[in-house]
Amino acid sequence: MVSSQLHYTTNHGDYLNLAYYQWNDGEYSTSDNHYVYSTGDYHVTATDEKHCKAMAMANVPFKNQPQAVIVTDGNAQCVNNSITFYGSPDPNVDDYTFEWQVRSGGNVLATSTAPNLVYTPQQAGYYTISLSITNNEDCTGSADYSFTVSQQPDEPRIDYDGNRCIDQPPVNLVGYNGMDADIHWSNGHTGHTANYFYAGDITAWYYDPVTGCRSTNGHIYIPPAPDFDALLTGCYNLCK
Repeated sequence: MVSSQLHYTTNHGDYLNLAYYQWNDGEYSTSDNHYVYSTGDYHVTATDEKHCKAMAMANVPFKNQPQAVIVTDGNAQCVNNSITFYGSPDPNVDDYTFEWQVRSGGNVLATSTAPNLVYTPQQAGYYTISLSITNNEDCTGSADYSFTVSQQPDEPRIDYDGNRCIDQPPVNLVGYNGMDADIHWSNGHTGHTANYFYAGDITAWYYDPVTGCRSTNGHIYIPPAPDFDALLTGCYNLCK
């Protein structure tokens, strides 16, 4: 906390023996020094050993200390997922300079001077984000934010679950992940099974129910229907 010291002196030399001081913020003291912590007018009443009183006032102007507050975008913090950190509640970011630092295991992994930090962790583990903000009055605020990055889950296993011939749609697919988590399919369907009415590369993924991290994509290829124009030559493969 930033403070300023007020000191009371008399213009009558050393022959006055002041006994105590009463400050307007409630402090009663025998010391002629007084610490204050915010801008304002401060009054003191000094009383000597004969109970004579004198009053004085001083205005103390404090510079404004910026508030550094680290806020994330709310997404799950996972390996290979970009995380955005916002560093100032004031929208006028041009009035500040920013110094970011990303640390893990005692090592500095990244630095930035942008108002917002975008960082993509490459390994699971414990991370600390440090931020220092300086305003145009050369006052500084700082903040730290610690978080755990979780490993990205393995891809789901995808297999056929019945019909596999696109010329007799739909093709039936099933996904497995060992976590009983819903499978998200590239056709927009969510569930352990999905039906496809077109050929090509099919992808599927899931979210870890504990960490919220998205898995890598699982793939399966649905072959196109045979080219029946090739019947004249006999050069075609019939789906079985």
